[in-house]
Amino acid sequence: MSDKETNHVCSSQAFAFNLLFHLCIDRTEALTRYFSSLLGADLKELTRFQFEFEPDENLLGEWPRDDEKPDKYVTAADCALFFTTSDCRQAIVLVEVKFTEAGFTECNGADSPRMSAADRVMICENRSNLFTQPDRCYYSRKAHALTNSGGYFQHFGNLHSAFPGNEEITTCPFRKLHQCMRNHALARSLRTGDTVSTWFGLVHHDRNEEIAAQWVEYTDLCSDRLQRDLFKAPASALAMVSDDDSYRRFMRERYRIG
Repeated sequence: MSDKETNHVCSSQAFAFNLLFHLCIDRTEALTRYFSSLLGADLKELTRFQFEFEPDENLLGEWPRDDEKPDKYVTAADCALFFTTSDCRQAIVLVEVKFTEAGFTECNGADSPRMSAADRVMICENRSNLFTQPDRCYYSRKAHALTNSGGYFQHFGNLHSAFPGNEEITTCPFRKLHQCMRNHALARSLRTGDTVSTWFGLVHHDRNEEIAAQWVEYTDLCSDRLQRDLFKAPASALAMVSDDDSYRRFMRERYRIG
C-alpha cells in the first residue's frame, strides 16, 4: 500500500490497515485476548493475517472454473485473522471495516439483463418465493452455470429458518445487505478440514451510526444460530487493545477515536 493510500483519511482500506496492522504485528496476544472475549471463544494464538482476503478455492461458485480465479468480482473480506485454538484447531475471523460509508454493497442481480422480468417479480419482489426457490436468484443461477454450485445460499441451509427476522420485509431482504450475506456465506464456507470455527463481523468508526444501524438490520434478520457467527465492534475498542501511546495518539488525532 502506498503512502498516499495509507494517509488518505477517507479510505476504509487505509483505515483498516492503520487500525489493525500494528495490532497484528506488535500486540498479537492482546488482540487474541480481545477476540476471545468478544466471541466467547477459546483462541490461543494469532498465527497469521491477510488484508483483502479472498479464499484460494472456489467456495462460493464465483469463478468461471475451479482452477480459474478471476481478478475481480469475488467476495473478499477487508482482513482475515487466523487463530489456533486450545485444541490445536484453526479459527478464522473475517473483518469488514467501514469508515465513512453509510451502507453496504447492494445487490445488482435484479438489474441484470439476464434476470427476466418474471423472475424479478417472482424472486426479487417476493421473499417467500426466494426462500423457497433460492436457485432462481440471479447469483444462484450464475454460480450453478459456472461451476454447478449452489452459490451463497447453500451455506445457510433452509432459508426460512436461517433468516426468520424482519418479517415485515416482503421483498428480497438482501437487496441492501448483499455484502453482509455474501461475507457471512464466505465465513461459513471456510469451515473445512481443521478449521472448526469462523466468524464475520463489522468494525466501524464510532461516529458512523448509519453503517452500524444497517448491520443491526442484517443481524436481526438472522436466526439465533446464524447470529452466533456475527459480531460488531466500534473501532475505538480495537484501538484500546494496544498500550502503545504513539499508536493510540495517531488513531485519536487522525481518526478521532480512542
